[in-house]
Amino acid sequence: MSSTPSRDTADSSMSFRELAEVEFWAEHAEAAGHPRSYVSTESLDGPVFSVGTSTRSGMHQVVDISARPTEDHPRATPPTEAECAVLRSAVRTVLDLVGHETGSARTQVALTTRGPRIARLQLGEVQKDVTE
Repeated sequence: MSSTPSRDTADSSMSFRELAEVEFWAEHAEAAGHPRSYVSTESLDGPVFSVGTSTRSGMHQVVDISARPTEDHPRATPPTEAECAVLRSAVRTVLDLVGHETGSARTQVALTTRGPRIARLQLGEVQKDVTE
């Protein structure tokens, strides 16, 4: 039996440190007029999923979820229903945290054994990820 936990049983909470880092980024990126794009500096293990959203009046609608191949997970497999629920919750939480009120967003989330981690967040006009 493997000691690696099932993807469905991973902790669904995000770390306070990570949320604080994303919140800090959002406040300073807006004030400095920087592009609305965040990339994690943490090395993330686990499968990565790209989540597209459309937001109107602060209400975030998930429009697509797709698996992303990584070096550790070259065969990207679609998320399970449980993983989709975790992904939707994590993405909506981070979009609320950064004050995203309207427009599209693309968020890459790694499902680690420590729970979901935001790998990348891009706000504004974004296109669906294309894997070559």
